[in-house]
Amino acid sequence: MAVRERGKGMSDRYAIGIDLGTSTSEVCIIREGHDPYVVPEPISRSPVVPSIVALDKKNRLLVGCMARDYVDMPGRGVREAKRQMGRDDLLRLGDKEFRPPEIAAHILLHLKEMASDHLGEDVTDVVITVPANFDELQRKATSEAAKIAGLNVLRWVNEPTAAALAFGASDAEAEGQILVFDFGGGTLDITILEMMEGVLDVVATYGDTQLGGKDFDLAMMGLILERFQEKNTTATLPMGGLEDASSDLARALKSAAETAKVDLSTEQTTSVLVQNFAVDGGVPIDLDLEITREDFEVSLSHLLEQTRQCINDTLNAKKVRPSSIDQVLLVGGTTYVPSVRRLVAEVLPVEPAASVNPDLAVSIGAAVRAAIVLDMSDVRVVDVASHGFGVDLIGSVGSQMMLVYEQLIAPNTAVPYSVEREFSLLTPDQRQLEINLFQSHDGTARFPHEAKQIATTLITDIPPALYGEPHPMMVEFSYSIDGVINLRAHIPGIQKSCELKVSAHEGSMSESELAKASERVLSAWKENPKSVRYEALVARAEGVMEQANDSDKERISAACADLKISLSEANDEQIDTHGDVLTDLLFDLDK
Repeated sequence: MAVRERGKGMSDRYAIGIDLGTSTSEVCIIREGHDPYVVPEPISRSPVVPSIVALDKKNRLLVGCMARDYVDMPGRGVREAKRQMGRDDLLRLGDKEFRPPEIAAHILLHLKEMASDHLGEDVTDVVITVPANFDELQRKATSEAAKIAGLNVLRWVNEPTAAALAFGASDAEAEGQILVFDFGGGTLDITILEMMEGVLDVVATYGDTQLGGKDFDLAMMGLILERFQEKNTTATLPMGGLEDASSDLARALKSAAETAKVDLSTEQTTSVLVQNFAVDGGVPIDLDLEITREDFEVSLSHLLEQTRQCINDTLNAKKVRPSSIDQVLLVGGTTYVPSVRRLVAEVLPVEPAASVNPDLAVSIGAAVRAAIVLDMSDVRVVDVASHGFGVDLIGSVGSQMMLVYEQLIAPNTAVPYSVEREFSLLTPDQRQLEINLFQSHDGTARFPHEAKQIATTLITDIPPALYGEPHPMMVEFSYSIDGVINLRAHIPGIQKSCELKVSAHEGSMSESELAKASERVLSAWKENPKSVRYEALVARAEGVMEQANDSDKERISAACADLKISLSEANDEQIDTHGDVLTDLLFDLDK
């Protein structure tokens, strides 16, 4: 626990929670006796931090809002690294390639620095959120990102559980059954919880790790392109213009689609303009369209149906009737889409709670979870296993003996949990036993190929069994509140056993691989001095100045000049002072 001495021997305790999101991320601090505070980015003054990493023209690393101008340049930026977590993909930044956990580590380092600057000391102990339906490989990759960033993760907490904790912290008197609908940029998580006397009991959780706001952006891009082609039947796009996602044309269409999606959350129609989008008869033409909310909602029909199915699957997991839901919490940016809110209202006729900001709820809940770990909060939570786990064995299917999946824990079972099961070897002279652990997303797997193998272990040199009867075998399985799985298989009487441990805290990378990854990430980070953020601020200010009136232009110019002098003199104190002046000025002008 991080403690800083203050005043007359009094200590200032705090808890830190991080929401590492697909599109945006946040870091929240709870000081003992105070309300949660989500730390804003120094430049944007916004607590909602874009989950993007990029290199500027000098090949210096930029994270968050500073990376916006470069992230979509070919080979210079990475978006949505969270969607690649748990895969073997390599993501390019300049002339280097990084694994997804390394990109995520840059974002975590940025959030860590924000919290450290706010508190005035280096922080390491945090709680980090993950989508409830992240599998073990995805959780391990997130753990690797935290270790690379030098963070000590006190607990992992599922995102919808965190959102419910934020709600519980803001309304401690609330009771009843709560459904958290967490629809972010990259994932959809739905969790049902029961809240009573300050205890949150997770009933069921379900979702889709490949369904999010970015899929809505793709639907909008497809709609815009379809409407353009209907209107301009003889127009042609530049060769390969949209095939390369990093091309200028693709980036312009993507940006226009994202803006249109946001506009249609509050308006019935929106204009979409992309200059020099195509060529007709040798003449460049613009993409200039009106898109209606109704058109957009038709293009979303398949995504909305997936969303409806996720809600139904969550309710059916524990046979919960919609009428028994007392509160609905909407979390994540995609919940601002009117058709999504309407869908939720159709299935769950309950007015959504508005006591917690949908964009900040998960990070606040993560900080509440950290406060619970550090004995700074009276709220308690009982969580569940989001997936099922089991082993493979030979069993009868009809009249045939074949390899089947034997479940040891079902999804949505309250944790901690343990079970002991008795099996038997196949033959009296079996010399070796292989134990394979599998993970099932929804608990419906009947055969190993319908689940995902995540670990294996062996018992070797088994002596022949006496009396012609195969050796009996015991399997002990446990699942802790931290998501740590322990499995032990032993053959009674002959002192033969094997064990395996699966923990998201451990990750898949070896210590040497983690050390090398940390060195690569920290090396890039050290080449990113604090002054870089202010150079980006100056560039932004000079862009604003071009459109400003004479009075504002003079104020911006003077503030830029002061900051440039401080940067040239490498005076950190003056850099921060003049940087704050320019940041506040731009903030006021934006308003």
